[in-house]
Amino acid sequence: MEKKDFSLNDLSEKIKALELQEALEIVEFKKKVQEFKDNVTPASLVASAYTGFKQNKTVQGSILDSTAGLAAGWLIRKLLTPKSGSVIKMVGGYLLQYAATKFITKTIPVIRDKVHINRFRKS
Repeated sequence: MEKKDFSLNDLSEKIKALELQEALEIVEFKKKVQEFKDNVTPASLVASAYTGFKQNKTVQGSILDSTAGLAAGWLIRKLLTPKSGSVIKMVGGYLLQYAATKFITKTIPVIRDKVHINRFRKS
C-alpha cells in the first residue's frame, strides 16, 4: 500500500471543504422539506385531486353514473315503499333501492353510448 503524506494544512482544507459541502446539502434538504410541506397541505391536496378529477373523464363519468343511480334508487324506495315500522317492508324497500341503483348505474353508460353514437351517425 502506498502511504500518502498529508500535512495539517491539507487536512484543515479538506475539513473546511467537507463542512461547506455539508452546509450546502443541509440548505438543499431544508428547501426540499419546505417544498414537501407546501405540497402536502390540505388545500393543495384537494386542488390536485380536483384537477385530476376534471382531467379524467372516465372517473368523472363513473362517479356521475353512480351518483345518479344512488339518487334514483333512493327516490324509488321513498316513492314505492310506505313509511312503516315493519321490518319486512323496510328490508324490501332497501332491496328495491339496491336493485334500482344497480340497474340504473349499469344502464346509464349504455344509454349514453347509444345517444353518442346516434348523434354522430350521418343520416
